[in-house]
Amino acid sequence: MKIYSFALIFFVLFGTVAGQEMGFEEYNPKSTLVVPENPVKRAKFTFIDVHSHQFNMESQDLSELISDMDQMNMGVMVNLSGG
Repeated sequence: MKIYSFALIFFVLFGTVAGQEMGFEEYNPKSTLVVPENPVKRAKFTFIDVHSHQFNMESQDLSELISDMDQMNMGVMVNLSGG
């Protein structure tokens, strides 16, 4: 963790690699974190997705979306796309 903190501070303060400036978007270090995988496919408790973007909802068949919501135990989805 200390190595990553040092590298981040170095690039933020100096911002150069071989004489070229590096922006935040270009800084993409490879993760070396190795942990056992534990995928969770369904929430234990019903949850609300408060930030979703679903387009053309009024003109499409929503049965697949509803099925996906049921599979992951999502109770409510807030659509921020306005349609």
